[in-house]
Amino acid sequence: MGGPRGKEDRTLKVDGLVNGRDLGGLRRVDGTVTPRGVFFRSENVDWITGNGWQQIHDAGIRTVVDLRQQGERNTDVRERPGWLTTIHVDLDGLENKEFWADYWDNGLVGTALYFKRNNAEPRLEELCRQHGTTTEGAFRDTLAKFDLKGLLDAAALTDEDREGVFTWRGATTTPPNREGIA
Repeated sequence: MGGPRGKEDRTLKVDGLVNGRDLGGLRRVDGTVTPRGVFFRSENVDWITGNGWQQIHDAGIRTVVDLRQQGERNTDVRERPGWLTTIHVDLDGLENKEFWADYWDNGLVGTALYFKRNNAEPRLEELCRQHGTTTEGAFRDTLAKFDLKGLLDAAALTDEDREGVFTWRGATTTPPNREGIA
């Protein structure tokens, strides 16, 4: 499928789903391309129709990672297919009221300005320095404390699915017509 400027269309067409995309086909820093048909992103799945769930199944999707807050998830009352695993990860972490205070008070939450592109790296490094670390150090510390087993236990994965998580190695490909990259 051709898209704008000759790029392949990565749209995930599913009845009732908004802005679904295959994250495959994206060039990585090392010049390889992310594998197609493995990871997808979209708006919430609350309004997927019965036919849409079949389209999701046909695309090979068996797990949804829901990054919404609990209050947002509470509005999702539609039944999901039995073959689908849903993992809830509250990405915002609203329990840290001190961190979020400025976002709520300045009116940026829920606006495009909340996602405004800027280079916050110098400010983030300064903030991390004040807490005795760096952005890399904070990331590594968080990663070291990440409880993958706990996450997978909470997802109630079957032994087969759990094995798939630990053994999957998605193939990356070298982009076509890219000189100097083996």
